[in-house]
Amino acid sequence: MQQDFLNVNRRRVFAIWDADNGNRAFAPSLNLGRMNNLALKAGKFWRKNSEISAGFLKRCATRRATQTCIDELEHPVTGTRCSSPTDLQDAAILFYQQLYTPEEIHQSSVDSLLEAVPTTCRIPDSVSGSLVRPFSTVDLIDAAKHCPNHSSPGPDGIPYQILLLVFEHNHASRIATQDDLTSLKNWRPISLINTDAKVFTRLLNARLMPHLNRLISLQQLGFMPGRFIGENGKLLNVVMSVAEKTSSQAIGLLLDQEKAYDRIHPEYLRQSMSVLGIPSAVIDSLCTLFFSTSIRININGHLSDSFIQQRGLRQGDPISPLLFNIAFDPFIRSMNTSPDIAGFKFPPLAQETNSSVSAIKIMAYADDTLSNASNALLNFGKTEAFSLSGSTLPLWRTYLQQLSPPITSWHDKSALSPLIYLGYPVYSSVTQRNQFVDQLLTKVKLSCQIHSQRSLSIRGRVAVLNTLIYSKLWQVLRVVPLTTTQLASFRSLGSAFLNNYRFPRIAYTALVPSRKVGGLGTLDPCIQQLTLQWRWVLPLLSGSSPTSVTASFSVQYIRAVLSFFTQGDYLRPLLFSQCRNGFSSLLKNPYKILFQAVDHLPKTFLQSRLNASTCVDLPLEYALISPDNLNSQISGW
Repeated sequence: MQQDFLNVNRRRVFAIWDADNGNRAFAPSLNLGRMNNLALKAGKFWRKNSEISAGFLKRCATRRATQTCIDELEHPVTGTRCSSPTDLQDAAILFYQQLYTPEEIHQSSVDSLLEAVPTTCRIPDSVSGSLVRPFSTVDLIDAAKHCPNHSSPGPDGIPYQILLLVFEHNHASRIATQDDLTSLKNWRPISLINTDAKVFTRLLNARLMPHLNRLISLQQLGFMPGRFIGENGKLLNVVMSVAEKTSSQAIGLLLDQEKAYDRIHPEYLRQSMSVLGIPSAVIDSLCTLFFSTSIRININGHLSDSFIQQRGLRQGDPISPLLFNIAFDPFIRSMNTSPDIAGFKFPPLAQETNSSVSAIKIMAYADDTLSNASNALLNFGKTEAFSLSGSTLPLWRTYLQQLSPPITSWHDKSALSPLIYLGYPVYSSVTQRNQFVDQLLTKVKLSCQIHSQRSLSIRGRVAVLNTLIYSKLWQVLRVVPLTTTQLASFRSLGSAFLNNYRFPRIAYTALVPSRKVGGLGTLDPCIQQLTLQWRWVLPLLSGSSPTSVTASFSVQYIRAVLSFFTQGDYLRPLLFSQCRNGFSSLLKNPYKILFQAVDHLPKTFLQSRLNASTCVDLPLEYALISPDNLNSQISGW
């Protein structure tokens, strides 16, 4: 009996004592049956999603990590620490009531900002009817099918599969954004909106986006289809390379708005939408949906009393990013048209080479960039100034510190670590760049350790490596040129992850080819760095100019700067390595990986039709023609 009890206890089933006869009645069958059912369901779910689904694997690994609990908060009025559920709710209500209560705006300031929007920048009246057309049942069903089934429902608990009428109550949960979790400023509220309301705004967003994507300034890259975050990263590197070459005294400012989404004023947003030609029926519908709903704060599962949200955009709503871009666009335009802001001007030769190159004044991504007009609040504590050339510039530092409020954060080549802009390093020394790479290596190594705990096949490990572990690396490689040694370090980490406890080890190069030829399609960082440059290499070589919002607007600046450095045609340094002498001394050299990508392309001039002047302009070794091909080339002269 003793051994039987121990065996059952190991299986973690319950023992029930019969008080009448002292016999123990075990109920292992019920519990084991439930465990077997759960195992079958888990296995079915695993086979359905497959281990090659990176999204499924990521959700499995991060689901628990995203669950947070607030232990204590700093009261926004008294400043004391509170921890009881009642005090936590009281602190949250006071903070968010104040945050969501609009302050008075100055109409003159609003008019001044909106004047920067040209009258031609409007949705045509001919399409207004299509924007206010009622949504059909087919539209609703189609939108619901494209919504993520795992998304959290609103307070009614109804998932996307079931839709009811729009309900006006929301729940707001929070996720942490910084280390000091006792301050509510460092929590970002995420609205748990009823799914039917999100389907409505998703449909409305789909109608507005094709028109507004042509109207929103090209400098705004956040949440606009076809626009790429790396454009601003690449353009900043181009600007800093010119500043380094010319010993420029110019500086850059990384501006940040405090609670950018939560401070959007309803009247300012209404006027911003109106100036773009959005129909009044759509404007009224959106303002009612956003600024007349009541919300309740969810803290550790306890719901606060409800109150009205009178300003701010809900984070988690499908149309909120577009509405924020609409509100932010007049500021971008006013910066670009202001005669008081010179911006960074490119050298004269570059401007003569390409007349479309203008001064760089602002680069925006969502809220990373003023207050009487929109209630926006500039966060001077997070505003960072940096030298574009890397020089110390003491006069600039003195001026910034004398401002009210002062800007105290300064960065140049003497700093120990780089700044981070949109995930890319802003560096002025080799030490700063290497520190960023070392930190990235540490993150990749930690990610390998986390995912190594899962029982994955070699194919599953390749999927995880390509899409999850290396994801941050792919972003950086588009903009930051890494050395061969640094790339080899990342590949070594990937090889160790793929060969975890595997003997004999499989060479990394053997896993790179596609499955059709015997490999597994593992991405090689050395090759991928060159492949990711195709976004800029193709328009540079084809000579095409940006004709749409999806085109790379930084290409025109790259062309101009290449011409400036070589004092000639921008294609010469791209095609001929002998014409790249002016680039070798640059620390900030965004052209290095462009050159490497072009060098790895197969090139032949046998089909080229050359004239005498072109041959004279070419480097001598490229102008020489072998006797076998002489006749075919002469015919084209």
